[in-house]
Amino acid sequence: AQKLEVIKMLVVVVILFTVCWMPYHVVSFVADFGGLSPEQEKTLLAYAYPIVRWLGYCNSCMNPIVYGYCNKNFRKGFKNVF
Repeated sequence: AQKLEVIKMLVVVVILFTVCWMPYHVVSFVADFGGLSPEQEKTLLAYAYPIVRWLGYCNSCMNPIVYGYCNKNFRKGFKNVF
């Protein structure tokens, strides 16, 4: 039962990582290899790049929430800190 909980948590962490970082890599790939005009590339990097980079950074904030939701020991340790 404990192994199953850990596997579920790991799957959630991996899915969140993929969802958060995939847009960043898609935008980077399109900017590098998409055959965009200089104006299109400038627009993409000015508007989309900061948003997808921020989304990737949000992944770091989501991990402790997932750990706290899925792991009683993590919750207990977190409560002890405060």
